[in-house]
Amino acid sequence: MPKKRSTIWKMHEWEYLAKLLYKGYPLIECLHILQKDTREIEDSMRQGLGMQQEICTHAPAILKRHLLFFLRVTSFSSAIRCSIRMAVFEKEIKKKLKKQTAYPLFIFYFAYVTLAFFLHLIIPQLLLGFLEEMSDMFFMTTLFFLKLIYYGITCLSGGALMFFIVCKIYKIPEKYMPRLLCIPLCKEYISYVFACYLKELEEEGLSTKRAIFFLISLKGRPMFVFFAKSLQQAMEEGKDLSFVIDKHPYICDTLRMNFSIGEKTGTLKECLEDYIVFQEERWMMLMRRMSVLIQTASYGFVGCLVIMVYQILLVPLQLLETM
Repeated sequence: MPKKRSTIWKMHEWEYLAKLLYKGYPLIECLHILQKDTREIEDSMRQGLGMQQEICTHAPAILKRHLLFFLRVTSFSSAIRCSIRMAVFEKEIKKKLKKQTAYPLFIFYFAYVTLAFFLHLIIPQLLLGFLEEMSDMFFMTTLFFLKLIYYGITCLSGGALMFFIVCKIYKIPEKYMPRLLCIPLCKEYISYVFACYLKELEEEGLSTKRAIFFLISLKGRPMFVFFAKSLQQAMEEGKDLSFVIDKHPYICDTLRMNFSIGEKTGTLKECLEDYIVFQEERWMMLMRRMSVLIQTASYGFVGCLVIMVYQILLVPLQLLETM
């Protein structure tokens, strides 16, 4: 029998469900208010199965991952609210990154395609019959550097694509994880996600150890699993969490400082929020700088091509002047 597809509920429906549950409405009545089919859920209840797990099948993928974790540590309404906040966190940061990188990457891609088109088709055709005349040092040097840049970008892009495909298909060996997690960008991303979960659990008054257990249970994210296992191992040795975070090599200095201040002043949630905002702003500033560099390089490629084509077109006139 073909497996029946479950209907995915929209995010605003999950928000309304959380509000109704928080006000004390029974789950089945909430679903009736939302005009949802409750037959499968009622069948699960009769069989003694968890109806919350059944409801999770109707969640979007970005929400379901967080929902399955928070259901283990808090009530259903709180789990939905925490999951929605975490999903919004992820969507907003991705939206901001796409907004900052879309135009520069388009310009860079357009410049790369234009460079390839000119180097392989236009310039060789224009140079036919003028090879000896085009022995100008500036022209030949510019052509050499443009080819060098083009093949360099091609090799780097191909290598990055192959690395991404290999990482998706095969797991990264654990012996390479320490080197990977010491890269500043990876360290900042690990710290950012960890701080987001710590903040959500702090709002619910739950132990921060829960965040570690969640990261260990993540599938398809070996970096987070390795990071969480290193935290768990240090805590099993009897070390305090604040000491572990302060000395941990895979946590960035900004999170260490904010966590330490929050622990000492009793304002951990506020300090974590400050760190999250600071880290997002730092990434946006970095993306703006990268955007300026990419656009400058792209316009530079196109400018060099225009100058070279202009020089080639002037060759017949130069030949007529020498005749």
